[in-house]
Amino acid sequence: MHREPEIILIVALALTALGVVMVYSATNVLALEQHGDSYYFLRREFVYLALGLVAMAICAKLDYHLYEKYHWWILSASIVLLLLVFVPGIGYTAQGARRWINLRFFRLQPSELAKLVIVLYVSGCLVRRNRSVHKFTSGYLPPVTIVAVVTSLVLAERDLGFPAVMGVTAAAVLFIGGAKLVYLMLSGLAAGPLFTLLVLLDEERRRRILAFLDPWGCLQHDGWQLAQALVAFGTGGTWGRGIGRSVQKLYYLPAAHTDFIFAIIGEELGMIGTWSVVALFVIYAVVGMRIAANAADLYGTLVAFGLTAMISFQAALNMAVATGLVPTKGLPLPFVSYGGNSLIVSLAATGIIINIGLQGVKARREEMAEPSRL
Repeated sequence: MHREPEIILIVALALTALGVVMVYSATNVLALEQHGDSYYFLRREFVYLALGLVAMAICAKLDYHLYEKYHWWILSASIVLLLLVFVPGIGYTAQGARRWINLRFFRLQPSELAKLVIVLYVSGCLVRRNRSVHKFTSGYLPPVTIVAVVTSLVLAERDLGFPAVMGVTAAAVLFIGGAKLVYLMLSGLAAGPLFTLLVLLDEERRRRILAFLDPWGCLQHDGWQLAQALVAFGTGGTWGRGIGRSVQKLYYLPAAHTDFIFAIIGEELGMIGTWSVVALFVIYAVVGMRIAANAADLYGTLVAFGLTAMISFQAALNMAVATGLVPTKGLPLPFVSYGGNSLIVSLAATGIIINIGLQGVKARREEMAEPSRL
């Protein structure tokens, strides 16, 4: 099968198109109320979409081996950006979290970029240490140390969602790259108590856990968002209310166009709409894994697998949050949620996967043509 790059492109564009429609549907009333223009958020989303499509086109054309060659420079730049978040006058704080760099015309979220960089770095590190990856000190510890540094910087931004995505993605790449399962299990056992401590020491995070366990018991406080999301799914039924007819977007459901847009999809498009979104992400994951399996080399396999796992896991986590399966975390739904950082990074990651797929197809065709030359 040689059409994997085309299929994953179509799936990504389908999810993005759905996102544009749902962002407008979820924000037109809010935009009119706050900015006097019902198209305010839609216009901004189109700007982000244009930048994302450009990023995807560039990454689809750019030889992915360049990331391996310059992976230390890419990692260093990402760490510098994460540190700039804490510089007064440069970092931007919203809702008690300091996660952005204020560029005046755009708020850059370095943690979004760091997810992608982690995959590129760990993959490059595993290729360079391929013969020693099964050894703890020389093969496993160096990439894990860097991952720990990057995730610690993101944790300092009061963010638990992105470190979880980074950790799971890095672990998946390490496992595929040949790291021993016992090392990964030990790392998980070490990270578990740390995350538990971070939750217990933070009052807001403790309240979120309690709200997750019983959203109706604390409806007027931290349970409100999850309860309203569940109401959205319930009132959507099988076929939904119809696009633009959401009631929950009318100031009932906070973050309706960002972290909880999946709930608005459930309300307006019903169970058919939500399962269609799930199906698209499943197709994305399966095709991405096929591209990884048929990559031209080990680095291509690791990067394609890692980026596919990153997007798929974040999508699964976002949808699990919206449906009340896990505690609330501030994670956007890739391709679909409103926000420039998430959309641009998701499309750029897809471009890299497409480039790996195209080079894999080319390598297989050359291999098949080889006997005819003899």
